[in-house]
Amino acid sequence: MRTTKGLLALAMFAALPWATQAFAQDTVEAEAVSGGTVITDADASNQQAVTRTTSGIYTWWVLNNSVPSGDYVMFVRARSLDGNAHGITDYVYANENQIASLGGTVASSAYHWYRLGEYSFAGSELRMSDWSDPSMAIDKLIIEPIQTVNAATVSGGTVISDPAAISGSAVTRTTGGIYTWWTPNATPMLHGNYTVYARIRTQGVASATFTEHVVVNNTEVAVMSAPVTSSTYTWVPIGDFSYTGSSVRIADYSDPNLVVDQVRVVQDKPLDPTLSLYHAWFGNAGMSGVTTQPAAPIAGGTVSDDSAASDGQSVTRSSTGIYLWWNVPATGLVSGAQYSVDVRMRSTDGQSHNYGLIATSQNQTVASQGTAVSSTGYQWYKALNTFTYNGQGVVLADWSDPGLAVDSIRLQLVSPQSSGYQQIGFYTQGSPSTSALTSSPGRLSVVSNGSGQLYGYYRQQLSNGNFEEHMGISSDGGASFAAQPSPIISVTPNPTVPGFGTLVTAYDGTAYKTSNGYYLVFEGAGSHPFSSLLAYSGDGVNNWTVQGALVTPPDYNSSASTPNVIQDVNTQALYLQWVDVNSTASITSRHQASMNYLQTWNSNAVWPAAAAIWSDPTYGALPQPPTGSWNANNNGSGGVLYEDGYYYMVAEGADAYNCSGHWGIGLSRVYEGNLSNPAAWVQSPNNPILKAHDSGSCWMGYPQLVKINNVSYLYYSDPEVNWPTNNDMYRRSIVVGSH
Repeated sequence: MRTTKGLLALAMFAALPWATQAFAQDTVEAEAVSGGTVITDADASNQQAVTRTTSGIYTWWVLNNSVPSGDYVMFVRARSLDGNAHGITDYVYANENQIASLGGTVASSAYHWYRLGEYSFAGSELRMSDWSDPSMAIDKLIIEPIQTVNAATVSGGTVISDPAAISGSAVTRTTGGIYTWWTPNATPMLHGNYTVYARIRTQGVASATFTEHVVVNNTEVAVMSAPVTSSTYTWVPIGDFSYTGSSVRIADYSDPNLVVDQVRVVQDKPLDPTLSLYHAWFGNAGMSGVTTQPAAPIAGGTVSDDSAASDGQSVTRSSTGIYLWWNVPATGLVSGAQYSVDVRMRSTDGQSHNYGLIATSQNQTVASQGTAVSSTGYQWYKALNTFTYNGQGVVLADWSDPGLAVDSIRLQLVSPQSSGYQQIGFYTQGSPSTSALTSSPGRLSVVSNGSGQLYGYYRQQLSNGNFEEHMGISSDGGASFAAQPSPIISVTPNPTVPGFGTLVTAYDGTAYKTSNGYYLVFEGAGSHPFSSLLAYSGDGVNNWTVQGALVTPPDYNSSASTPNVIQDVNTQALYLQWVDVNSTASITSRHQASMNYLQTWNSNAVWPAAAAIWSDPTYGALPQPPTGSWNANNNGSGGVLYEDGYYYMVAEGADAYNCSGHWGIGLSRVYEGNLSNPAAWVQSPNNPILKAHDSGSCWMGYPQLVKINNVSYLYYSDPEVNWPTNNDMYRRSIVVGSH
């Protein structure tokens, strides 16, 4: 889950006394301080970057009287334009006196955050400018403060005078035990990975071990240690931990004969709202159009520690009464708009209990509803179907039975739709008011044509139960699609596919674009069982031809379903992912193989004109979730998007391999250097990021990720009951929240 240390953007936070220190960050788009040439770049955070064809200055950034004295770290988001390594050097000036020369090497053709280095600033004007190699694209820059605690202020040992220490005092021990013990202020700590550093030395011994224990939400999450071998002060990285809570405590129990000067807690990435998927991975994401509130701060019942709750706490009651009382802030609410309310809760004893929610405005009830809760595992329940906000404020409070544990409550904008939470429209070409759908679109794959429009690929069902692939064109940023008049892959009449035979159904495709044109991998069946097939079109709209099968299972007990393609951002190599719905094992698993390797599955194939028979059903399997997890039996359909050194994958999941059980959508990722290894994918500890409101069928699925105008969107299928139509496709923008 970590990248090379030199490539990390570090947001450093202090230990106590953090409450007196303000967290600050200064960020600038490179084109706003350009010393080079501004270019259009769809992958840049503002769709613009700065480049040069000769060595020289890319950026020149001056901050007057806005940066207090202190230590800072500087980062740049950049990429190589030719795939070769290039050097970037940034010079730092305080009141026009050079105080630092910072540098790094930019080697990837995809954007990364690069850590250029640290400096100490004391002055009234801070200037940073570079003199760097050509053939790079510079996107943006960030400087962040380094906040550090003196060990003497959080001492668990003996404070001594030490002129070599930063403050003149340090902490030591003559026996093993605690040197430092502190509870950081969690307010500025975003969920993510952190590293603990200590400025430390030995005293009277050649080597000693410094050990830190990290406790998050009263649960120990890491024990880390490092040897100390220098008798002079050195910054030593002690270890890493993952923070996804609301409180943290860091304490050591270490060898004697060490002297500890200072301690730092360092976040491994900067807070950058344009890189939303990184924060979604660590649970900081909110879905646009949704306001979520933990139960504990608005409790009308008893707050208890609960490791299964989102923030480690839940609210319970031993008698009928109020669990929650939420005076919803009016900021952001729209007068006249419709909202629904969900509550995440569980039964504490497995019996059914009623949760009764009431929405009031000016002491008048505007909506009320009762919900039966019987599951002992946390679920989101639709507590209020809809109510109209009258602009006069709203209070959400319940009067409910005992026997419940309430975790969180969320308010969702139903209509009018926001740009970040929308039901996707499919309309007849030339008639925006006429729906083009006769059945669910299933999976929607969205691809930019590079000219301001988006192409969307989806399915429609025929009267005989089979499917055909359709496509539409969006001119409004992917919110609605004008359907083309005819299917792009028709099975009426049944076509003959080279090396495969008769094709009787075609559906749930995902598209990708290369310099040669557009390709669609889709699921189909006919002469062979449910297989992953490949189609091609020069312009993405017309003259689609099915070229052949990529993966074909040996029989109908397994499948090569809902395929998607990943393109390596550096080498442009292609990888196919597919899903095996195995009726014999009663499990759905996800698989991945390089396109080149798939050719070897059938040595007689004229690729891809002949079927690549699935010779090894276990080949390329991604890690199957463990027994008892939310998606233990179904690691299903999904899509992948690259961002800042990682490939992120959304996938549907359930506790049943077929259309039953509880369904949701989860997030996984793999570091770009490990893309070729299917076993390297790691699921987020905060999964699922969305759960279906109902159980008993495959209510939620076919997730896809796409970045449109620099906003990350999750497209997914879900028959949300408040919009009862046969169009069950939605999208939500993934945005950064505070926690």
